[in-house]
Amino acid sequence: MFTRAWNLDSTYAGLAFEIGKAYLGKDPCKADRCFIRANDLDLLKFRAPSAFDPVIEKAAGTCGAYLVDLKQAFYGHSKGVPPGDELFFEHVHPNLQGYALMAASFAGRISRCFGAGKQAAGADGAVFSETLPVIRIDTLYAELAMPYLKTGWPFKENPSHNTAGTLYQTVNRAISLEKETEEGLQDKGRLSELARIYEILRLYDRAAGMYERILLVDPSDSIAREYLENDTIR
Repeated sequence: MFTRAWNLDSTYAGLAFEIGKAYLGKDPCKADRCFIRANDLDLLKFRAPSAFDPVIEKAAGTCGAYLVDLKQAFYGHSKGVPPGDELFFEHVHPNLQGYALMAASFAGRISRCFGAGKQAAGADGAVFSETLPVIRIDTLYAELAMPYLKTGWPFKENPSHNTAGTLYQTVNRAISLEKETEEGLQDKGRLSELARIYEILRLYDRAAGMYERILLVDPSDSIAREYLENDTIR
């Protein structure tokens, strides 16, 4: 089906992306070529097209600049398979592990070129991951915000909410309630509110955890019981 569609129109980024996903578990190299093609065809240029790569390499060689091949670093970490959720929040931004890998790659290049920072990082960024000044509230905000952001533009052509205002209020309310639950909150109303927020943010495992706590407070709660018993909800 994809082949027939591609023969009819080989200029549609979405089709190239779907073909890449179909190849992902069978032929990572073909999947990678399809994903690169999808990126090059994407009319919304959030990411640089592959044609930029040789331009950057040539410029680095001409100017005597040091080049850090982050693509090789990311693919090396994912063992040759196109990297995904383990290193990226979405299709553009690295997650914490991805940024740690970038930092390790730059530190490694500096070490090889100048003999400095030899103990700065492991090849996979593990040392950076352990020492980054990221507190739990930062991580929680990212975990709460990213699923919600993906329900808006450009992930959805016709988003049903105002991401800018609503996201801030929703996430900060969730963080406030999270702090209260860490302090031993047993109030059913607040636990229910947090469970509903997690459902809105599509963090279904977290929602299930809150509903389990609700049942500890009120074993007769029908909403919590229905959620935990109905796998189709999540």
